[in-house]
This record gives sequence, structure tokens and C-alpha cells, in this order.
Amino acid sequence: MKLKIFLITSDNCSKCISVKNILNKIKKEGIDLDIKEFKHNTMIAAKIAVNNGITKIPGIVIEGGKVFDGRRLRRNEIREAIVESWKKNTKNKKK
Repeated sequence: MKLKIFLITSDNCSKCISVKNILNKIKKEGIDLDIKEFKHNTMIAAKIAVNNGITKIPGIVIEGGKVFDGRRLRRNEIREAIVESWKKNTKNKKK
């Protein structure tokens, strides 16, 4: 089962680059992620941001409800949120 990740970024954003690298490393570990990246100045990014309370970039929405915005994140922090969401979604789909 693929876990959807929405990522709102901007060009020349060092935190955005860091988050993209972290997500790609987690994906290489074998966690099946469907990462969709949106530039902050697009309508779809604005809609995602408003719907999830994101006010700063990078904005990350992990399927299952976990949201991060505007701060430098550690790999373990993102990975734990992804694993938690994956388990929650897998459990809900079995019902």
C-alpha cells in the first residue's frame, strides 16, 4: 500500500531540499511512498496549505493526518510519522 505524501516547497529553500532528501532516503528503505511535490505559489499548494493549516514551507502532509510546516525536521521524526500513518492506514483498510 502506497502512503501519500504532499510536499509544498519553494525553489532555493534549504529546508525543502533537506526534507526531499529525507523522504527519498526513507523511500529507498522500502517504505512505499507516493510523494507529490507542489510549488508554494500554485493553486493546488494553496488549497492543501489552507486545508491543513500550513503557513510556512516546507509543508508536509502525510496521509492519515500528520502535518509539519516551516521547520527543519530530523529524519527520525519524519520516519516515525510515516510509519505511524502507514500502520494506521493499513489497520483501517483491513476493517
